[in-house]
Amino acid sequence: MPEAIEGYVEKGLVKNVADLYDLTTKEILTLDDFAKKSAVQLYNAIHKTKAPHLARFLYALGIKHVGRRMARILAQEYGSLRSLEEAGKKDLQEIPEIGPEIAQSVVSFFDQEENRKVLEHLAKAGVKPQEISSTKRSRALKGKTFVFSGKLKNYTRQEAKTAVEDRGGRATSSVSKETDYLIVGEDPGSKLAEAKRHKVKILKEKGFSGLLKGEA
Repeated sequence: MPEAIEGYVEKGLVKNVADLYDLTTKEILTLDDFAKKSAVQLYNAIHKTKAPHLARFLYALGIKHVGRRMARILAQEYGSLRSLEEAGKKDLQEIPEIGPEIAQSVVSFFDQEENRKVLEHLAKAGVKPQEISSTKRSRALKGKTFVFSGKLKNYTRQEAKTAVEDRGGRATSSVSKETDYLIVGEDPGSKLAEAKRHKVKILKEKGFSGLLKGEA
């Protein structure tokens, strides 16, 4: 799909992310290597993204200094695109992870007329990021650092990391004295020994699930 989009950019059919939702199957077929069936599949795939998770939407906007982790933090703090658009630099800097450079970048993005037009275009195309209710915007793990080792039964590694980040925590790949929790699954590796050496709290999957639910 990324290669196909590059082709439409070269043809002038797509100038920004909002233009993707204006593509017709006929226009998709203008690329030589697209069969009709593939064109319909791409068209459907594009239109299935009209209700993205707010964090994914913010990341996709390409705001300078806002990567995946920062997009999640902003989504959790503000809960909706409208609330973030209305945030000032001072408000943003009250979030511990956000300094003046990131705050200015976010404010500048929403202040630029070109970006506002893209957002309006997306809204008219029916794209509406999912809002996060106040009950789901938990910061229960704020300031806590997690490392995972071994295979978990009920979570993929990415799902586990996202669960931590959605609650204000941080997931890293290596154990250090700054690590608060090591979550171990089946066949944990050398990280287990490192955690014991640094006296890091070690939880199995059940304990991790309880922590996410506020039971630990």
